[in-house]
Amino acid sequence: MLEAKPLPLVYSEPLRAESHGVSKPRSRDIEVHSLCNFPYETPLPDLAYMNHKSYAEIHGYKYFMHRESVIPDREPHLSKMALVWRRFKNLGVTTFPATPGPEWLLWIDCDAFFTNLSLPLEGLIETYAPDQSGVDFVVAEDIAGINTGVLLFRNTPWTLDFLSEVFASPYSITWDQSMFFFAMYKSAYDTHTLSHGDFAVDPHIRLVHQSVMNSYTPGTAASWMAHGWQEGEFILHFAGCPSDQKQCVEEMVDAVSHSLQQVGMSVEQAAEYFSRRQQRDEL
Repeated sequence: MLEAKPLPLVYSEPLRAESHGVSKPRSRDIEVHSLCNFPYETPLPDLAYMNHKSYAEIHGYKYFMHRESVIPDREPHLSKMALVWRRFKNLGVTTFPATPGPEWLLWIDCDAFFTNLSLPLEGLIETYAPDQSGVDFVVAEDIAGINTGVLLFRNTPWTLDFLSEVFASPYSITWDQSMFFFAMYKSAYDTHTLSHGDFAVDPHIRLVHQSVMNSYTPGTAASWMAHGWQEGEFILHFAGCPSDQKQCVEEMVDAVSHSLQQVGMSVEQAAEYFSRRQQRDEL
């Protein structure tokens, strides 16, 4: 286990990239969203908020943590698609107002954490979805096809249509993974990129290696024959590691502690910092 050393709490204003030696490519209008909705007590929402919010503030992105499903009678993964669709349609929910949506939106599940806070999303976009590429959706591959714990969307009509296709998919055997994958298959068929038995994704979609944005814990990687997180990688996703299991929670705390050390804070200090900010914002 990595151990976070207590350091003086020096941050009273939002974190900024320039304070931590982070150089950024061209700025873009980007938001980061997550949904943390659990039927049991778990520290995961607090851990996710501290990690996600710290990363977003360093790079100047808006961050929204949703605590309630927008489709309460359905499984939470369906709310993930609905929230992104509503944000791009400029339709408000409890968490955000009905204002124009961002150019790009990163979805990160509640059990995924930024582990290299210095990497801006602009760099990922310029590498895998530059302006003239026509790429509107970036997702990491894994042994089962894709994993939807971390998703990057461009705000375009194609994305809205694609999310509608995903939402309408009846293939939910592996939750939203199979729904997204079927929509990708259908999109390839509709655009004639599927021929002679070979699969090629729609040019609006970019598949990337897991190390780019969705690395698994070593235990999950070994059992699923997937990619395991290595030091310096962008995001660690605790897929297959339930947050009601003690060992998983301990590893999540360790991951968040490790990330917060990059901005000179422990978990306890970050909790105090964001609590104080929230109290000030409510005044």
